[in-house]
Amino acid sequence: MAYRWTRVTGFDPSYVVDGRMPFGEFSSRLKDFGEWIVIHAESCWYVGSGIEFLEVFLPAARAISPIEKGLSVGELLQKIGVRDALYVGRGATSRLKILATDRVGERYNRAISRDLFGKLILWEHSASDAPDLIERRVRAPLPRGAPLDPGPSPSPPSNDHWPAADDDFPAFDLQHDYETAASGDPGRTGNFDIEEVGAPPEENSSSPGVLAAETAALTFPELDLTNEPEGGRWINAVLEDHDAAEPLIFLSNYVLAISIDLDESTSVGAVGGALASNLTRDTKTEIKLAVTLNSSDFDISGSERPLRINKAGLSIGKARFDIQPKIENGSGRLTAIIHRDNNFVQQLDIVLEVGGKTREGPVVTSVGRPVEAAKTLSRRDIGILIKPSPAGGYECITWGATASFAHLPVSNNELAQGIENARRALLSVVMTKDANGHSPFQEAVVIDPTVSTRGLKAMARAGYLLFRSLFFHPAADAQCQSLGTYLIDEVAKAEEGFTLQVLARDFPVPWSLLYITDAWDEASVRWDGFLGAKLVVEQIPLCNDSNRRDTRISGIPDGLAVSLNFNSDIDAQFRGGFVATQQAYWQAVTHASPRIRSVTRTSKVDLINSLKDVALSDQIIYFYCHAESLGLGAGGGPGQSRLIMSGSEQVTLDDLNLDAPAQKKLRGAPLVFINACESGELSPLFYNGFVPYFLSKGARGVIGTECKVPALFATEWARRFFDEFLGGAPIGETVLKLRNEFFVNSGNPLGLLYGVHCNADTQIQPLP
Repeated sequence: MAYRWTRVTGFDPSYVVDGRMPFGEFSSRLKDFGEWIVIHAESCWYVGSGIEFLEVFLPAARAISPIEKGLSVGELLQKIGVRDALYVGRGATSRLKILATDRVGERYNRAISRDLFGKLILWEHSASDAPDLIERRVRAPLPRGAPLDPGPSPSPPSNDHWPAADDDFPAFDLQHDYETAASGDPGRTGNFDIEEVGAPPEENSSSPGVLAAETAALTFPELDLTNEPEGGRWINAVLEDHDAAEPLIFLSNYVLAISIDLDESTSVGAVGGALASNLTRDTKTEIKLAVTLNSSDFDISGSERPLRINKAGLSIGKARFDIQPKIENGSGRLTAIIHRDNNFVQQLDIVLEVGGKTREGPVVTSVGRPVEAAKTLSRRDIGILIKPSPAGGYECITWGATASFAHLPVSNNELAQGIENARRALLSVVMTKDANGHSPFQEAVVIDPTVSTRGLKAMARAGYLLFRSLFFHPAADAQCQSLGTYLIDEVAKAEEGFTLQVLARDFPVPWSLLYITDAWDEASVRWDGFLGAKLVVEQIPLCNDSNRRDTRISGIPDGLAVSLNFNSDIDAQFRGGFVATQQAYWQAVTHASPRIRSVTRTSKVDLINSLKDVALSDQIIYFYCHAESLGLGAGGGPGQSRLIMSGSEQVTLDDLNLDAPAQKKLRGAPLVFINACESGELSPLFYNGFVPYFLSKGARGVIGTECKVPALFATEWARRFFDEFLGGAPIGETVLKLRNEFFVNSGNPLGLLYGVHCNADTQIQPLP
C-alpha cells in the first residue's frame, strides 16, 4: 500500500492559539475560541479531543496553586505530564473534529506544520487505494484517553476566571459536538479538499507528526525558502513615482515606499520583494515596526520611518522615504533595516539603476535573523549592523537613540591584523609572570591587585587601539568619526540593563573587549570602560540560515539533554583535576535534578557521529578541550580550525563539514559552549568558522573564548556559568554578572575573553 502526504486546503488556521496563553485567561475564554485549539508548548504539539482535554483541564484548574496561576496552558500541561490537549469547540462547522484521533508518539495520519511565516498547514497521510479513507475516519468514534489523576484537590483559587469545583462548563455542549462528529452527520462534518504535493515517501516512512517546521522542513515544499507559501507575506520596495525598469537620474528626487503585503508587488514601480520574517507579525495585536534606510549612494530625507502592522501581518500604510541619487552612473545601493523595539528583524539590500542600464539591474535581497524569538522580541538600546562594502571596507548602520550610517575604511587585512594584535595582548596577560617566576593568571583565580592592574591596562590598551582602528581610522570621514563619538557618549551614560546588539558578516571583532573612551589615559584606566564590563553585548552573525527557534530552552516534559565533550588528557597534561572536577559537578547536577541528563564524549568518532545524527536531542553541547586556529593566512585557512579531543584527536572544521554537514540539523537547537582552555594558537577568526557552522546546523548560539584561557579559570567560569544558567538566568545577564563578579571580587578580568554569539535573552524555561 502506497502512502503519500497531501496538503488539506480550505483549512482556516485563524482559530488556532498556542499554549503560551495564561491558564486563567484560557479558562475564561475557552468557549469563545471557535472550532479548534492546538496547545503548543516549546517543541511539542499536544493533540487530543475536546472531551479529553477537559478531563485534564478541570482537575488541573482546581488543583493549581496560587503561585502557579501565572503559568501558561502549555507549561502547566507539561508540568502535569499531559500528552494530549486539543479542544474542539462548538463552531458552526465541526469538520475538523477528526483531527482529535491522533496520539503523541504514534504514527500520525494527519499533521500540522508551520510554514516560513508561522502559518499552520494541515497535512493528510493517505493511502492511494483507500479513496473513502476520510469518510471512514469521520464515522469512526474518537478514541478516549485515560483520565489523569491529579491527586487531592485543594480549594479552588479565588479568581473569577477560574472554574469552581462543581463547574462542568455546560454551555459548551461538548458531548453533543463529540457525538455528532462521531456519527458522521454530513450536515456538520463537511468535506476536506485535498491536493497531492511532492513525491510520496516510502510506505513505512515515519509521519512528521505534529511537530512544527523543525521536522517538516525537509518534507513539505511550503517550507522551502524559494517558494512562497499560500497566504504568505512579502516586504515590497516600490518607487511610487517612477518606472523601476527605467534608470534614475542624478540629483533627481524619488519616493521609495516599503510595505508588507500579501503578495509580491507587480506594479510598474516595483523594485522587488522579499519574504517577510515571522517576527514582523503578532496575531494577537497590532505592532509597530521601524524601518531605517541608509546609503552612501543616495541622499535620504529622514533615515527612519515607522511601519504599523495589523494582526494579519500586513502593513497599515507604508514607510516612505525621499531619495536622491548622489552618483551619476552605476548601481545605487540602499540598505533597509526593519526592527522592533530596536531589535533587528530583517535587512533588505536594494539596488537601483542610476544613469543607465546596469548588468546587475534593480533588485531586492534579504537577510534575516539567524536566531529568532518565537513571539516577541525584547527591547535593545542600540543596534549595529556591519557588513562588507562593495567599495572596500565596511558599511556600518546604527539604530536606537539615533539612526546613522557610516563607511568604515578599515581593510580586511588591517582588520585581521588589528584583531591579531589584540589577541597577542590578551595572551600576554594570560601568560604574565610575576617577580618570582610564577604565572598568576594560570595558577589562581584571585589575582594580586598589582598584577590585576597591570593586566587591565594591557587589555584596555589593546581594546582602545582596536576601537580607534574601526571608527577613527586615518582615512575615516566625518560620518565615521561621528559614529565613534556617538558610541562613546552612549556607553558613558548607559545605565544598568543597557543592551548593545551587534549583527555582522565577515567582521569577527571581539566587541566585549573594545575599550570605549574619547582619549587614552593609562593612569585612569577603568574596568567599566570595556563594553563587555558595562553592557550586555549580543553578537549575532548575519546570515540567511535561520533555525527559527525560541529563546527558551525547555526543561520539561522531556528534561534537559546535555552533552559534555572533554579532552581527558588535560588533567595529566597540567597536573590538575580540571576535567575530573567538572565531571563531578555534572554528576552532582544530574543527581540533584533527575530531569537533567548528560552524556560524555571524549573521542573524535563519538563527537562526529553525534553531530551527524539527525535525531540528536542535545540542548546544551559543552566543550572543555584544546582548540587551535592559525588564522586566514595560515596553511589550510579556517577549515583547519580544530577542536582537540582525548588522545590528541583533531576534529577540524573541514572534518565536520564533510562528515556532519550543516544540512543535517541539530534537532535540539543546542546552545554550544566551546571552553577552549590552554590552547596553542587560538585566533578570534577560529569562531568565524565554528560559529556559522553550528548556527547553520540549527544551534541557537555559540559561546566561545577569544584566546586561550587558563585551565583553572576556564573550569571555575564554567561552574559559575552553569550555576546561573541552569537556574533560569538569561545568557546576556549571566555573562555580564560573572565578568563583574570575577573582577570586583577577585581582580580577574579574564571574563572578557568569553564572547556570546547568541540571543542575549536565551534561557532555560521552564526549568527541568
